Amino acid sequence: MKTVENESLQEIESDTSYVCCAFYLDENNLYYIENSHFSDCSFRSSVALNASNCHFENCGFSDEFELHFDNRELTAFPMEIKNFVDLTGLSLKQNLLKDLPAIIGNFTKMITLDVSRNQIEKLPKEIGKLRNLTYLNLEHLKLSELPGAIGNLTNLKELDLHGNHFDRLPVEIENLTNLSHLNLSNSNLRNLPREIGNLRNLEELELHGNYLETLPTEIGNLTNIPHLDLSNNNLKELPAEIGNLTNLMTLDLSRNELKEIPVEIGKLQKLHSLELYMNSITRSQVEWLQKLLPNCSIYFE
Repeated sequence: MKTVENESLQEIESDTSYVCCAFYLDENNLYYIENSHFSDCSFRSSVALNASNCHFENCGFSDEFELHFDNRELTAFPMEIKNFVDLTGLSLKQNLLKDLPAIIGNFTKMITLDVSRNQIEKLPKEIGKLRNLTYLNLEHLKLSELPGAIGNLTNLKELDLHGNHFDRLPVEIENLTNLSHLNLSNSNLRNLPREIGNLRNLEELELHGNYLETLPTEIGNLTNIPHLDLSNNNLKELPAEIGNLTNLMTLDLSRNELKEIPVEIGKLQKLHSLELYMNSITRSQVEWLQKLLPNCSIYFE
């Protein structure tokens, strides 16, 4: 292992011992390094590192600092980062983690967290301490519930829960009023809490591939959504409040159990695509809908 001391550097290498170095790295790059040691170093710009078997001692990070441990077959949280309290981003996706330790709550400056595609069955309540999070990816875990503390993450803008096994969503989800993207597809949901209607800044809501039979009337509060995918559910009816979603441009209702569509859908004059495949809607109903929505392409057969 070579040693580099007292240098100002714009690159970073594997198998190197850095002592008292100042790094000015390209903040748009993700740097892959292995088997390097950093002692009394400073990182003067935003940095994203995919670091394997690396050690940091008494290092300073002046801006955003991300660590990536993706696809490493990790079975436990990398405790070597427990003292990196200034960490702003952490990715642990595609590993074999079964849980997150309570110390995750120590990283209070974290802005992005991705633990998708692991074996995690439960989240610690301490995740609610990450109040600066704007992006949280929990896709394809084994979660059956979310802790109520999730409602503390009031700065969240993107939340991906795709591919879990939820019995229900906590009512505290109503506090996530800054959410613009929420993915709940293929998550075993049988109902949506009425509190979903409090997420008035949502611009994207994915609900396909669940077991929903009805929607809460509060769905009509989500007036900023341009696209809504409700396909592959068990919907038997739609609330009249669906007509309040006047910014909808596409609506996918295919593969449900609908027998009729409420007349209020005629208010959706921006709608240009309506998918109704594999429902129990008759051709005469489709012709009626076409009169209500003359500028919309209705896909029926």
